[in-house]
Amino acid sequence: MTTEERMEALERELAELRSELAGGLTTRQVRIVDEGGRERAVLTVDEAGPRLRLNDEKGRGCALLAVDKHGSGLSVGDENGKVRAQLAVLKDRPSLTLLDENGKFRASLGVEKDGAGLGLFDENGKTRAVLAALNRGPLLRLADENGQTRAGLDVGKDGPALGLSDENGKTRALLGAAKDGAGLSLSDEKGELRAGLAVLKDGPGLDLRDENGRPRAVLAVGKDGSTLALRDENGKTRAALAVLKDGPGLDLRDENGEVRAGLDVLKIGPVLSLSDEKGEPCVVLVLDEAGPRLRLNDEKGRGRALLGVDKHGSGLSVGDENGKTRASLAVVKDGPGLYLCDAAGRAVWSAP
Repeated sequence: MTTEERMEALERELAELRSELAGGLTTRQVRIVDEGGRERAVLTVDEAGPRLRLNDEKGRGCALLAVDKHGSGLSVGDENGKVRAQLAVLKDRPSLTLLDENGKFRASLGVEKDGAGLGLFDENGKTRAVLAALNRGPLLRLADENGQTRAGLDVGKDGPALGLSDENGKTRALLGAAKDGAGLSLSDEKGELRAGLAVLKDGPGLDLRDENGRPRAVLAVGKDGSTLALRDENGKTRAALAVLKDGPGLDLRDENGEVRAGLDVLKIGPVLSLSDEKGEPCVVLVLDEAGPRLRLNDEKGRGRALLGVDKHGSGLSVGDENGKTRASLAVVKDGPGLYLCDAAGRAVWSAP
């Protein structure tokens, strides 16, 4: 072959190559190497989809970008070839995941239809903290080493709420704030409410309960004053202490809720009363400016005996069932005196 023939053949090959390049270069894999011949980038297209891998100078994969039927993702590794971060978009859920040097998930950030959330994990892969902004409101969850939620903070339509739980997942303390006011509830290991503290528009209140969830002590402060009620196992108030505008008072009640003993400190002075099972006062002791007085009543509340002491002296009067005084004994400055009266209350005998 002459030189001219070789030149013509070369020109034909170059023309064919130019024609192929003009129509586009088609391949399933592209490898890019550095000046040392080390593979630094590999672009591959197969049945799963396209993938782009980037390597460091030692040939270790440091980043991988891939697209498949589920979505797209980017993985980034460290100097040891361990994957440390993953960014993925799967259908309608983008997410970012961070891993430690052992390949354990330690943080995950994702967005779904309900909202966005961030999860933090310990070295054992247990979820320890979750922060989310959902459609119903933001929330925070903190968990122990067993993955059990121990603290939760929510902000909903009614207001914020903070819950503290024990190792069994039972809520033991709940703090909340709403339009009507703020409240704190404390529960036992069975989940029964044992104590409740609330500050409402009408005033603060404290509620203490037994193991069956029944209120046993209730303390309240309102416009009229403060009250304390102690109840039995049947829910009946057995003792009530109040400090009202008229003064303080104490009531002791029986199992039927009837007041059997009462002590009040009024403007006129202290008053002590003892009542029967029907709630009728039988014994009334009063101390006012005039002096102490003790009155004994019958079952119908009628005074049958009155003992009093004033600045003039002391006296005792006894009445009948009609409330009429029938006998009286007095000791005054001039001396003692005894009077006996008829049914109309007129004196029929006296001494001296």
